[in-house]
Amino acid sequence: MAHDTDNFVIVPVQRLPAVRQDKSSDEVAAQLDMIRERIVSRSDDELLADHDAVAMLRELGSDLIIVAYMFNFKINGSINTDIHLTNELNTRIYNRFSLLPDRDDVANTPLLLNASRFDPLVYGNEFTNDLKRRLGIVDDANTPLNFLISTTMNPMITDTAEGNFIPTLIETLREGVVEIVDDMRSRTAD
Repeated sequence: MAHDTDNFVIVPVQRLPAVRQDKSSDEVAAQLDMIRERIVSRSDDELLADHDAVAMLRELGSDLIIVAYMFNFKINGSINTDIHLTNELNTRIYNRFSLLPDRDDVANTPLLLNASRFDPLVYGNEFTNDLKRRLGIVDDANTPLNFLISTTMNPMITDTAEGNFIPTLIETLREGVVEIVDDMRSRTAD
């Protein structure tokens, strides 16, 4: 979802196979391109006919497609290093795309996300410090890290009469993230 020129980054909890295998940045970029071109943008029938794409999909995560991820933002081209601002960003994204108890306008919530947090005292410092490093966070304390969760019970229901709706979901989330990041960047630049 994020590109090099964007004012934000997105870090999945589940690392790409190339990252897990400590491959080069070019090989990581190639896997990201493959996911964009041969998984995200394809209809179910096209995806199922592409054996390499199906194999990649299997390597990416669980059968239920539960995706946990975090966002961070850039200030003047550099990644934000403050965990509290990163947590605020992810909380604001969750608030925008969730069914909070006080939300009256459920029908106009364009996307539903869930959220949780990784507490180093529960998940361990090795795990949480790796996530913080991947996000660009500098935090020596045991500060929990907020993350977002997207879930689908059946990954093969993405086709509609108008085509694959995954790109629409990505664009909806992207627009919200850009708006929130722009607001946060304007506040931190002051």
